[in-house]
Amino acid sequence: MTPRDHAIADLVAKGLTQQQVAELTGTSVRTVQRRVADPVVAAEIARLEAEGAVDEPAVATLRAALLAEKRAGVPDWAARISAARALLSAPRDPCPSRG
Repeated sequence: MTPRDHAIADLVAKGLTQQQVAELTGTSVRTVQRRVADPVVAAEIARLEAEGAVDEPAVATLRAALLAEKRAGVPDWAARISAARALLSAPRDPCPSRG
């Protein structure tokens, strides 16, 4: 997997939409769809989800940043990069409790 594949897998596993993942990774939605359909990337997404890759505060921060820039009508690359870094560096719970 490429670094971009890892980023796509991580962001999808954290619950972001394909549109949000495309915006953050600088790709098209179609590219995200193709990568998610790849069996290797799909397996990585499943592994991350099983590990509990979702960090709700980081996801909420990213969604808020994307919503703010959508309202402004101008991409805020600093906010995107900051939010993506927070998501990618968020600690993972080794024993996720899912209901």
